[in-house]
Amino acid sequence: MTKSIKTRIISIATAALMTLSVATATMASASAATVDTTSVSASQSTTIKLNLSSEWKMHNARFAAYFFNKDTGANTWAEVSCNGYMGNYASAYGDYTHVIFVRLNNEGKENNFVKGNAWNKTADLKLSDLNGVYTINGWELEVE
Repeated sequence: MTKSIKTRIISIATAALMTLSVATATMASASAATVDTTSVSASQSTTIKLNLSSEWKMHNARFAAYFFNKDTGANTWAEVSCNGYMGNYASAYGDYTHVIFVRLNNEGKENNFVKGNAWNKTADLKLSDLNGVYTINGWELEVE
């Protein structure tokens, strides 16, 4: 009878380990799943380094990034952090496909596309085309 109990305990332990290994493998494959390169998962951050032109740096301007998803309409504004020698970065969490960088009047506090508050902007930039970096060339587009 003792041998039978030991056999049952070993069988139960083996079944538990097999279940645990299957669950671990399933979670690992789910986290390694392929992500659509045109957007970013809502649980993931998108960070883009922004190289500013000398024109954009004029007049003590401030900078923001408008992240949006052309398919769902989701959007958010993010400040561009200017860290001197570290560079300029914009980050946002969410499922976004595009970004527009905006040069703004330093006297305003709101991020928007209102002329006078917003001076210049980029075109709609597809995140998957940027490889994490965008360089402003000249003035880019004026805000209308």
